[in-house]
Amino acid sequence: MKNLNPKRHFAKTLIIAMVLLLSQLYMEAQRQISLKTLIDSAMNYYPIHQQTQLYQQAYELRNQQIKQDNLPQLELNGKATYQNEVVGINLQIPNYSIPEFSKDQYRISLDLQQNIYSGNSSSHRQSINDLQKQSQLKQMEVELYQLKRSLVELAFALEFVQQQRALNKTHRDQLQIKFTEFTALVQNGSMLASQLDALQLEQLKLEQALTELSSERIRICASISNLSGLPIDTSMHIDLGTPLPTAQKTQNRPEYQLMSLQQQSLLKSQDLNYSQYLPRVYAYATAGYGRPGFNYLSDEFDDFYLVGLGLNWKIWNWQDGKKDREVLKINSQIIETQKESFDLNLQNSLTQYQQEMLKQQELVKQDDKMIQLQTNIVKTADHQLKNGSITSSAYVDELQKLRQYQMAMETHKIREKLAVVNYIWALGLL
Repeated sequence: MKNLNPKRHFAKTLIIAMVLLLSQLYMEAQRQISLKTLIDSAMNYYPIHQQTQLYQQAYELRNQQIKQDNLPQLELNGKATYQNEVVGINLQIPNYSIPEFSKDQYRISLDLQQNIYSGNSSSHRQSINDLQKQSQLKQMEVELYQLKRSLVELAFALEFVQQQRALNKTHRDQLQIKFTEFTALVQNGSMLASQLDALQLEQLKLEQALTELSSERIRICASISNLSGLPIDTSMHIDLGTPLPTAQKTQNRPEYQLMSLQQQSLLKSQDLNYSQYLPRVYAYATAGYGRPGFNYLSDEFDDFYLVGLGLNWKIWNWQDGKKDREVLKINSQIIETQKESFDLNLQNSLTQYQQEMLKQQELVKQDDKMIQLQTNIVKTADHQLKNGSITSSAYVDELQKLRQYQMAMETHKIREKLAVVNYIWALGLL
């Protein structure tokens, strides 16, 4: 049999190893999804997102109505009347008979009116329509921004459950190793069989905890999937990322922007209100047919027409317009106080999130020291149990303390990340 070239054999082995490694990395990448991807998907998947198109349709319809107000207004009018008396001329003119006017009269006409100047009311209405659309979209953004918060909470809850589950599995596996080791000691008579009971009981408790955590993980994954529209299952890992806190103080929260838009709309409403009390200039024309026409001394059917300019101006309205504008101004001041309250609460939240970050960072440092010390204690307890100086229950107690410290450390790490994300969310930068 011909021997293989060692170099070629090494190259083949290396290629196979690289392929396996890349396959493993690909599979891991397939099972991982970022928090940003979840949020982006939810923003497009959530039913309220469909309102964007509906708001646009309503906006365009209102625009058409505003433009139509500037187009000529054409009306068809008609009437037929009978009156008990008509104008009569009681004169006697030789050889001439003055006609009598008919008591029944008929008239049909086309009346056209075209606005020439209306105080720029159309321009103000257009601005209000623009702001109304922006406010509706911003209100939708406010609701979607709360959805982001819900997804963040679910993602961190899933991370917490996964960390707890991983730690419990690690302790269960370690306990199984110790159980096997101590079983051998029992078999050779170095340890009493009753010492294994505490280890078995702890194993059962860990299995029970894993069952509860597995069920909770399935529930959270289903909730995330329902909100994001993505197929999230327990095999996937959510990359929470570690965004850095920012000192940016610019107000980016959609709630604040919505209040600003509402104020702008109130200001434009004041302008529209003022324009309604400016002079109106318009052109008009009438063409028709009837009896009598414009010659009222004729009792014949005749056609008629007229063109002209009109002016309308409400000179006095008991200051109704001024009162309306004062109400709009007060409403704007109310929104300003809401903005101030919102900003005050926001600054308070930012301060709390900053303090929470610092607190969790310090707790993690303390956890690390406690875990190191408790690890040493567990090692000592292990030797003592083998020597018979302590019971297995005392040994399990020390193991439980180590697990609790490790869980506390992972919890504090997750809370630190959550405080960072909450800080970003509060600034409106998530």
